[in-house]
Amino acid sequence: MIRNLDFTMMSFGISIIICVHNGALRIAPSLKAISEQNLPLGISVELLIIDNASSDSTASFANEYWNILNAPFPLKIIEEQKPGKANALTTGYNEAKYELMLLCDDDNWLQPDYLKTVIEIFSKYPDIGLLGGYGKAVFNGTEKPDWFDKWENCYVCGKHHSKNGFLQSSDFSIWGAGSVIRKTMWDFLLTNGFSFYNSVEAGKPMTEDAELSMVITFTGHRLYFNDSLWFMHDFRDGRINRKTFIEQQALNGKGNAILYMYLLANKNCKKSKIPAKWLTLITIATLSLRYCWSLLKPFNYPNQIYLFNIIKELILNFSTYTRKAKESSVWIKKIKHTYPLAKFKT
Repeated sequence: MIRNLDFTMMSFGISIIICVHNGALRIAPSLKAISEQNLPLGISVELLIIDNASSDSTASFANEYWNILNAPFPLKIIEEQKPGKANALTTGYNEAKYELMLLCDDDNWLQPDYLKTVIEIFSKYPDIGLLGGYGKAVFNGTEKPDWFDKWENCYVCGKHHSKNGFLQSSDFSIWGAGSVIRKTMWDFLLTNGFSFYNSVEAGKPMTEDAELSMVITFTGHRLYFNDSLWFMHDFRDGRINRKTFIEQQALNGKGNAILYMYLLANKNCKKSKIPAKWLTLITIATLSLRYCWSLLKPFNYPNQIYLFNIIKELILNFSTYTRKAKESSVWIKKIKHTYPLAKFKT
């Protein structure tokens, strides 16, 4: 039974989830920032570290360092041996015991009032589908690339919305880092057949956050952005350069092809008279026009790479995405505007 929220209940709380692969050398500042959170009285918190097939000392270091920080709330380390960010994330969401589940990457340093602000926002708007904020880049000791400011949104940095509040129904841009989802929402999605399509294999994460954001909107709930929810994003190890940026844009393009599959599946739910394969072809043609238009804009190569790889992915896996759209329409139809909390008031 899905329950209504009572924010005065002692059992209500926040589960902080860190999915990490070989993060022993970078996780310490993230843990320190979490330990220094200004929490309202009576709010329970747990920290879950999902060790995703690490080959270093991530688990032992995190446990020892958390004790050095006087362990302000319980830490649970869970092993997920199957590589892939989505596998670790699914494990974290499934294992969390509190209603609000906050995703924090191992290179994110939450501002001191992050958890307090999350509680305040959900107290006012308990029907939020997914809550998110933004990052502020840290390059101490490492030179910031001259192109970074223009493309910082690609690294979940910079305010990507002009105002706080609910996003438009067609806007799925809540970043995974720092995002908060209700456990009842997650359980509802899983019960009705959702599972991640992206980031389920070894390699760099690919847009599982955009995938989840879009699926949540199908329940009838909207996404919410608040610029008080910010965190420092650590780039001090010099891992950002033009080459890795272009590679990331290619991966993002490949990963975001799934969003167009979901849009096709949503149209199938509406009993579109256009066959699925023709809808896929129309989507490819529309994206191709956008790509051609992008070629006319100067200094736009990263966006061109992004669009090109969406198109490439849809073409090379045309039959797969057409079939997936049909299959996904079954569970999307189940979740569309039926999430029980839509009927509740606090």
